[in-house]
Parts: sequence; structure tokens; C-alpha cells
Amino acid sequence: MISVRAKLESESILGGLRRDLALGIVRPPMVYGPRDTAFIPLYKGARWGVFPVPGSPRVRMSIVHVRDLVRGMVGLGEALLNGRAASGSIYYLSGQVADWAEIARAIGRAVGRRQRVIPVPLPLIGLIAVANQLAGRMGLPTSHLVVDKWREARQPGWVCSHARAAADFGYSPQVGLEEGMRTTVAWCREHGLLR
Repeated sequence: MISVRAKLESESILGGLRRDLALGIVRPPMVYGPRDTAFIPLYKGARWGVFPVPGSPRVRMSIVHVRDLVRGMVGLGEALLNGRAASGSIYYLSGQVADWAEIARAIGRAVGRRQRVIPVPLPLIGLIAVANQLAGRMGLPTSHLVVDKWREARQPGWVCSHARAAADFGYSPQVGLEEGMRTTVAWCREHGLLR
């Protein structure tokens, strides 16, 4: 998993190259879809009808399906090549805004089970994240829950706008949350990831 610090350092390096290369920076929000493993524990847990969320289930966040993200990245590349986007520009390629309760309902419908959303206290998540990160340093198996993710979970929301991408190169997300979760869960089942 790439840390927030590493992402910012990468953007800084790319920013220095923008005069010599046609490049754009994409900042996606939470990404889900086929081949993404971060959501699999959520899908598995949802089969039991229980959906733990960090803190409040009403925290709003932007979420994008991988098909929309890739479509947006291709659109940005084309816009850079034909001069519709300035080199070094930063674009947020979001899908829709939802809260954890809405995401839980969409996943629940995809797995065929009504969800009971259970808020997990943020201090407990922090403790788990620290333990998980220490386990990773010792070479033990870990999950995606590390200290950077705990810091993200403590924020009042993670909402971004794709308005600039829409204006500069016509980006418009096509995959809704319901459809995206349904097709993603189907893909996971087809590939034996939800046993």
C-alpha cells in the first residue's frame, strides 16, 4: 500500500517535470471494482449481515468504480495530447458521494443480505491499526488497516469534485454505486474470492 507521504512526494517530482512532459496528476477517491482486494473483507462480512464502519456511518465520501477511473485517465491522456488540459494539472476523478450506510446497503443488495451497520469507535480502530502495522514490520500477515488509514478515518468526510475534469475533458462517471457493487461482487464470486 502506498502511503499518503509517498503519493505527495511523487506529485512533487512529477510537478518538476511538467515543462518537459505532457503529464497530469489524478487524485482518485476511494476506488472499488474487479481486481481490488481492499473491499473483499467488506463483501465477506456482508454475507453475515454485519457491516462495521469506522466511527459514524454518516461520514460522506467520494467513491469511484475502477471503470470510471480508467475512463477518466484515458480522457485526461487524450486531453493532454491535444492541448485541452495543461501539463501538471491535478484532477479529482470521483464517482458519486455516499456515506458508509449507503455503501453498506449497496453491498448488502449485491450479496443478497440486509446489513446491520455497526459503528466501531475510532480509538479502537487506531489501536488495531498500530498493532497491524507492527505485525507487518515483523513479517506477519496484515490487512489494509494501517495508521495512515486510521488517520483518514478520523476525518469528517472525504468529498471531492470532478467538475474540473468534466469541464476540461468531459469526464462523467457512468457506473452507479448499486451497479458497481453488484458487478464487483459478481466478479469476486466468479473468481472464488468470497468463500
